[in-house]
Amino acid sequence: MQLILGLLLAPVLLYLPGLVWGRFGHRSSDWLDRQFERMTVSALWTGWWGLVLASLGWFSLLHLVLGTALFCGVGWWLSHKFGLAPLETSEARPVWERWLFILGLLIFAAIVARPFETVLGGRDAGVYTVTGFAIERTGSIVQDEALVAEIVRAMNYNDRNLSEPAKQAYSNLLGKQDPERFLSTRFHQPSFFMTEQSAAAGKSYPNNFHLYPTWIAIWTSLFGLYGGLLATGYLGWLGAWSVAMVGRRVVSGKASAWMGVLALGLLSLNSLQIWFSRYSTAEAGAQWTVWGGLAMWAAYSQTAPDQRSTRRNLWYAALCGLAIGQLALMRLEFYFGVFPIVLYLGAALIRRRWRMGETAMLLGFGLMMVHAAIHISTIGWLYFMNNTWGKFQDFAIISRLVHPFYPPLLQDIRGNNSKAWILESTSRLALELGIVLLGLFALWALCRFPRLLNWVEAQTQHWQRWLLGGVAVGLVLLAAYAYFIRPQHLSSAALLHPIEHASTWNSYIGGILPIPDVKPRQTAIAYGNMVRLGWYFSPLGIGLGIAGLALWIWRDMNRSSWLILLLGILYGAFSVNDSYGTADQTYIYIARRFIPGAVPMLTLGMAWLLSKGMIQSRWLWRAASGGAATAMLLFFAATGWRTIAHVEYQGALAALTELANQTEPNAIVLMRGGDRDSSTNIATPMHYLFDRDYLVAYSDDPTPYRDLLAQQVRNWQAQGRPVYVMLGSRGGMLNLPGFRYENVALFDLPLKEWQQLQLQKPFTAGDIRFTYRIYRLVPDSAPIVGQQIIAIDDYRWQHSGINPVETNPKTGQRYAWTAGNANWVMPAVGTSSNLTFSVGLGLVPPSLVNQPVELCLSASYLIKQPIRQSLGCQQLSSSEPTTLTWQLPALPEHDWLLQLSLSRTWTPNDYATEYPSPPNDARSLGIQWSGIVWQIDQ
Repeated sequence: MQLILGLLLAPVLLYLPGLVWGRFGHRSSDWLDRQFERMTVSALWTGWWGLVLASLGWFSLLHLVLGTALFCGVGWWLSHKFGLAPLETSEARPVWERWLFILGLLIFAAIVARPFETVLGGRDAGVYTVTGFAIERTGSIVQDEALVAEIVRAMNYNDRNLSEPAKQAYSNLLGKQDPERFLSTRFHQPSFFMTEQSAAAGKSYPNNFHLYPTWIAIWTSLFGLYGGLLATGYLGWLGAWSVAMVGRRVVSGKASAWMGVLALGLLSLNSLQIWFSRYSTAEAGAQWTVWGGLAMWAAYSQTAPDQRSTRRNLWYAALCGLAIGQLALMRLEFYFGVFPIVLYLGAALIRRRWRMGETAMLLGFGLMMVHAAIHISTIGWLYFMNNTWGKFQDFAIISRLVHPFYPPLLQDIRGNNSKAWILESTSRLALELGIVLLGLFALWALCRFPRLLNWVEAQTQHWQRWLLGGVAVGLVLLAAYAYFIRPQHLSSAALLHPIEHASTWNSYIGGILPIPDVKPRQTAIAYGNMVRLGWYFSPLGIGLGIAGLALWIWRDMNRSSWLILLLGILYGAFSVNDSYGTADQTYIYIARRFIPGAVPMLTLGMAWLLSKGMIQSRWLWRAASGGAATAMLLFFAATGWRTIAHVEYQGALAALTELANQTEPNAIVLMRGGDRDSSTNIATPMHYLFDRDYLVAYSDDPTPYRDLLAQQVRNWQAQGRPVYVMLGSRGGMLNLPGFRYENVALFDLPLKEWQQLQLQKPFTAGDIRFTYRIYRLVPDSAPIVGQQIIAIDDYRWQHSGINPVETNPKTGQRYAWTAGNANWVMPAVGTSSNLTFSVGLGLVPPSLVNQPVELCLSASYLIKQPIRQSLGCQQLSSSEPTTLTWQLPALPEHDWLLQLSLSRTWTPNDYATEYPSPPNDARSLGIQWSGIVWQIDQ
């Protein structure tokens, strides 16, 4: 039923607004222009209207459709009140152009119609998706956290049996952020941030800007959860179409059709474009807003400045301002799209060439910027301030202006950091003020003295060819520096003896690219960004793209293309200069920074050069251009087929939907296990997609607080709420006393994940696995008797030092590697008992095969650990599983921590030369453990 409803309403939201308003704003005889403008106008309206509704807490499919119907009604009324827009007759276009455009759009749509299931929390892609799903479910961007508010209220009760457990729940079950770095000091799940005040109010604020998650909410409301994942592909599809339309509109004559078609083909087969049109981050949306706006600019600027007051030009100017203005609702670095528009409007004002077209552009652009300012100062405040404080401090004026907006603690910290001298330096402030005043004086002089302005314009026109030539040469030199010198990878030996240093040159086609020894590390990583961009374009593509941009600037930059070149190159240079990530940057993921600027700009550079060659009179130029175009398309197809075939995290959404049915809707689930983000990967979608109360034990070791946490569980149960624990490896830290752990189910989620490499281009997928056992907590203080089987996936016993379960692919044997010390939680027993461990050395490097390992067992109190009680040592020399038995004395008083200490550990990466294929495993490994039998004497 939802599919049928979605198919009926999708045209209403995604096509009808552009169809109705296009009749009033602009009607072109060109079919491609008409369809593109209708889709763009519809997307600009629907996304923005959805964001308005979500910001107010009113988002729903009904409100979305009703608002769109009203919007269309206004457009219909205007077209009848003032008449339809005049039909613009375009020059005849070749028939093959339309069909190649349609074919290219259909191929790209088919590729992105298999979206990645990036619904796991803890990472940007999952946070975006979960936020969009949460908006559709709750109708609001700001999320209600009723359980958090309840915990905060309980902290203030007079009854210590209620307040003290609540304080420990607040401390252990909510994430913390450094108050010396962040305004948001708490979070329910990663990137759903709270302050102490908003936690008390039960409100969390999803990280990032929210126009892109709203698009996920729109598609979810139409087609359900899986349909919501298609929003990224839709925006990426619009982005590719927009870039192609920029190419089609920005050049004239026979080259126009070739440039549009080539741009669409080259971009649609590029692995980066394909990946980030399926991987749910906001860059696909940012690309569409930028290049959709520039496509409108290309149409608007084709008219002479003194003829820009027609309805056609008002239409294109307003759409240009609206589209690029929406970038400020999509991405934090919106200033790279905003600056060129502000520059143009300022120049038009100073040059006294302000017409109604500029007014329309300013109104559209200003409306979006006002909305962005409101959004940032309310819902997006924590995200904006947390992520801009470092950049604010680069400038004395800005740092002083924003200083009062931070709380006293952060003001003090910022006064004592490495950039404190900028904030405190009067000379730096005077220098910046002087530069600003000088700039203002220059603008005043140009406005006040028209002759001066006319002289500047005349000199610019006179030296135009030299100036453009200098810019083109500068671009080539900067690109060569970024590609060959800045990575600090090439040497004179590699230049003189390329065959002997083939591995060095292989880095330009995806081989290992070492990171220079420069501090900080993330800065050093960025030095090789141009090379990494070339992994996905090839050296030929980089050469064609840069050469095309340089020649375009020198020979064909005009009033239609200058803003496109300025904005695209600025945005692209920004991402190439610095990835703006952490020191743990992995590829292909961090390459998303290239999508809004660098990828489209290089693609257009190639398309311009090749299209100009395709229309040359000499057959040699046409053949060379056709051959180069074919080579690039074949390269993209040959290197991208793995990306096309792969579906990241396929099956995750179905598994999580099934998991939601394992517990009652009012249940509380406590999670612990795996590495830092493992539990949040599952807990985040469970809470925000399915409205289940999942809480992660974030503290490094909740064991000391187990009694109070157990009391909090009893308090919840007294309210009639079932409580479960979902434990993975090392989950025994959340072993709570006074409960019987009833096994409910084993949650085992194997997924395919693309390689995450830092030094070379990833090209295939690997396996990741999330394994947790779900237990229902039932009050029970009866002692444990008889024989207990402690399986390797019975995680309530595993305290620390035990890795996730693995399977030997040859024998099917399941085991878990231990670290140097493996610890188990053992409940108090009043009699002696025997522990039989099933252990083996496992498959170790040949040099370690004949080295036995000594295993020593000891016991100590779980919480307050006195002198450790030694239980003896034994030697293990077998690589296959064998049994070792220890006798335990009576341990009647407290729960115990049982520790197995090893005499030797090893790291696979340290023995890389002994493996047929080098490992990628930096863990410190001990032995393989495959189970325990605990026999308690009667």
